[in-house]
Amino acid sequence: MGNRITKSISVLVSALLIFAQAVSVAGCNKNKGAVRKVPKDSVWYNASSTEIGSRFKGKKLEYFETEMCGVYKDGILIYTTGWYSSGSNLEAFDYYNFNGELVYSIDASEDLINRQIEQIIIGNDGIKIRFFNQLRPVDVKETQHFTASLNLEKGTIENIELAESVPDSASDDDWAMYEETYAAGDYVVVFYEKESNRGFKISRDGKSKDVDLAAISRSTDLFSIGGFITVSENEIIFVCYSTSVKFLSLNLKTGELKDKDEEYSWLNQLDYKSRIASFGGKTYITDQSGIKCINFETKQLDDVVSFNSCNINRAEMGRLKLVCVEGDRYVLAGDVNRKNSLVADDSEPESVPVIVVLEKADKNPNAGKIIITAAAAGETDLTYTVCEAIRLFNETNEKYFVQIDSKLRLDDYIDFSSTDDSDARMNLYYKGSSALGNQLAADIISGNGPDIILNAGDFMLIQSEDYLVDLNSFVKGKNGINEADYFGNVINAAKTNDKLLYMPLSFSVDGIATDKSNVRDGQVGFTFDEYVKFVDEVCNGINPLDQTQTEVLCDLFPYLSDTCINGKEADFDNASFRALCGYVKDNVIYKPDRFPDENDPALYDIYYNIGSHLRSEQYRASKMTLLGYPSTDGRGPAIKVEASVGISAFAPSAVVDGAWEFIKAFLSDDIQDLVAMNYNPVSLKAFDSSAKKALESYNKAFPRFKQDESAVSSYKDVLLSAAVMDNLDPAIIVVLREEMPPYFIDQKSLDDILPIIKNRVTTILAERT
Repeated sequence: MGNRITKSISVLVSALLIFAQAVSVAGCNKNKGAVRKVPKDSVWYNASSTEIGSRFKGKKLEYFETEMCGVYKDGILIYTTGWYSSGSNLEAFDYYNFNGELVYSIDASEDLINRQIEQIIIGNDGIKIRFFNQLRPVDVKETQHFTASLNLEKGTIENIELAESVPDSASDDDWAMYEETYAAGDYVVVFYEKESNRGFKISRDGKSKDVDLAAISRSTDLFSIGGFITVSENEIIFVCYSTSVKFLSLNLKTGELKDKDEEYSWLNQLDYKSRIASFGGKTYITDQSGIKCINFETKQLDDVVSFNSCNINRAEMGRLKLVCVEGDRYVLAGDVNRKNSLVADDSEPESVPVIVVLEKADKNPNAGKIIITAAAAGETDLTYTVCEAIRLFNETNEKYFVQIDSKLRLDDYIDFSSTDDSDARMNLYYKGSSALGNQLAADIISGNGPDIILNAGDFMLIQSEDYLVDLNSFVKGKNGINEADYFGNVINAAKTNDKLLYMPLSFSVDGIATDKSNVRDGQVGFTFDEYVKFVDEVCNGINPLDQTQTEVLCDLFPYLSDTCINGKEADFDNASFRALCGYVKDNVIYKPDRFPDENDPALYDIYYNIGSHLRSEQYRASKMTLLGYPSTDGRGPAIKVEASVGISAFAPSAVVDGAWEFIKAFLSDDIQDLVAMNYNPVSLKAFDSSAKKALESYNKAFPRFKQDESAVSSYKDVLLSAAVMDNLDPAIIVVLREEMPPYFIDQKSLDDILPIIKNRVTTILAERT
């Protein structure tokens, strides 16, 4: 379970919501906000999205990748590599204008047979490539590197020459990774990495110089470069990301490097996924919320285009970079992930390049529609499926328009730069998430919060009618849904005291994966005694829950929290929690040097979707099962809601009706089919349809390890056996992390600790009332 936590902070953020202010809600009238409509004079941008570099689809390719290399003059250069079913290679360069029209093509398959491209350099004076021979001649002792020029007009590769050696500062080895190329005026700057050394190569007029990043003492902290800000003809500022945002000045003429963190600290608000571009002396930032311009006089980010003023998929826009600005016309381009996880082979690329054009319209076609505000507090990025559901809803619904509120970000509540200690950073994370939750809860109660919360299922604090609308009346109403069409166990697990306060829309299931022969028929989980025996006899003493004692206890507690928390009441002095503490103390021994192996008899695993499951297990898929974590009652695997929607109890009734229409749209076949590409859909029909496609694709891709319907049935049985939500409450986790360690080292007994935990948690719950 800790794997899920450490894997992605953004995934966990959605699980964290606390409200620690003493605000009395019960018995008072809710101050519902006024209905807002899209103004007639509001700005609107028509949007067009064009997938480019797709001319090789359907060409009997076993594998291919397509990526955007960058902007050259008034267009985009695309590179495609792969191989055909016949075994011949594919290497091609395509040049598209900003309207997405193919202008030039170069078939480089013959020129690049047995050659690997390592760098593509786009400068004002042309496009060059750097490559090496994969097959070394007998009389050549070292790998040979070459450079060549692309002649787009002629469709040829020209001037192939032996390349200069890699920079001396990068050691004597003959290999280096060229990460990024940046065109800054007449200069081309290439960022390279070689073993532990990194640096820049600055080129102009055929001359170049190397700049070693070792000159900057903290260079090893820089794991990503987001782009650069043009200061003058000879100076640029790289925006770099580490535990925080860093700013690095590079003098293009002299190669001098300087730290500029203090001078540009006002830009620390930039997210590491922001895209940076400069045009006409201005520097623009693009993220999921829109396009902004850096104002160096006011030291603010000025809004240029809000993506609430156009109907596009926000998840894809967050991956695009602004490449052209012409008055009220904005062109963005980049690689977006459209990989369908149900497809087992590599006939579809992981990502595809797209060009999006935004042009200011004469009027807003949505004027007069009722506005529904939506937010996913803490999430830096919304998923493709959520964004696509919003886009389609806005396109087709004649009465309502969903706008996204992006103001509640976890980054504003946590500063990891103060420590490198993993435990301290995790504590900062939980406490920052609590502060974020406090603000969201306060916003909802004051009537200033969003109308719909897109990850409501993860927010423990708001699981009451004080905050959210009970959806049961809508589900069973005239405009309701047939519950039998969905995974009823997931919907039931989402209920609090029989109240459905949010609708789960997609989910995953996690637990202990093992061969069915290792457990009893029909077994869905373990008691603590059963699990100890299972680890000793089946796993040869190797515990799949291989973490520190505190981490294991805090990871398992959300799975068992229903035995300790009941509404506003807390009771930790019970058989379930005592058994959990005893199990952890007596049986958990962390082995940091030991890593999970796919051949282990049991592993921690997550069932995200049937396609990835078939590929990972292959011939074992029908033989495998997933069981719940150890508990007193042997309950089944844990349910993690990946997407959900709750409706604010403070939203006006007209908005509530529109929000239910949005939930129904998310439950439609079209959207649930999209959900199934990456997660388990809550719709049974969508699951069955996606499972059929996944099985067919898998058997076509892996004919030697064919599976039958039993593999799908086994997977579905696991999904149906899960009945407990993995409810994580960060404020309570902070208490456990602080109070439990003395017990594990025999400084305190449970009798000493449990009253303290109860008092602290009771206070937290009381302050939420």
